[in-house]
Amino acid sequence: MHRKSTLAKILTTIFIVMLAVGCSDSTLEPDADALALREMAERALEVSGIDEPVLRQIFVNEVDFNPYAGSHGFAVTNKDATVGVQISVDNPNQPSDEWRVISLDFPTRYQGEGLYVDIKALNVGANAAMAAITGHWPGCMPRGQMVAWSDDGGGGNDWYLFCDISEGTISGWLDAATGEFTPSDAPPAVAPGIATPLAS
Repeated sequence: MHRKSTLAKILTTIFIVMLAVGCSDSTLEPDADALALREMAERALEVSGIDEPVLRQIFVNEVDFNPYAGSHGFAVTNKDATVGVQISVDNPNQPSDEWRVISLDFPTRYQGEGLYVDIKALNVGANAAMAAITGHWPGCMPRGQMVAWSDDGGGGNDWYLFCDISEGTISGWLDAATGEFTPSDAPPAVAPGIATPLAS
């Protein structure tokens, strides 16, 4: 009888632990910026005019504190990445019939397993993503950001973030589903100087 009671306790403990692990989820609820970006991405697929469109990358420059305020861009190809377009949007409120659609010269660069953006897994918006890198390096000036497939082999999508400090451009990436930020340990990159003609 005692043996059965001990076994029942062990099995109950194992069941509870497995249930807790199985139910744990490190993903976030999507923030307002992420929901707006998801909606824009879905419209970009429609605007692309491509059969069975696949979203490959999202470029975002328009965040509240970005001195390089620019546009949103969406790279879209067909399933085999043999045809593609780049869609440019001046601001999130611009009607989609005014978005610019330009053919991609080399859509084949997106060929490969898992090289796409999962729109439904985009939970972190542009502002929160950029805040992660500016919070890690206070005073850095936002340079640009994009969402693309994760290149760490773990699947999913990452925000790739860039900002400038006095020593050059620094970077990091943030899991677009969970919000986990990883700063790059690479030294700051310095843009090459612009060549000027010698005086004669």
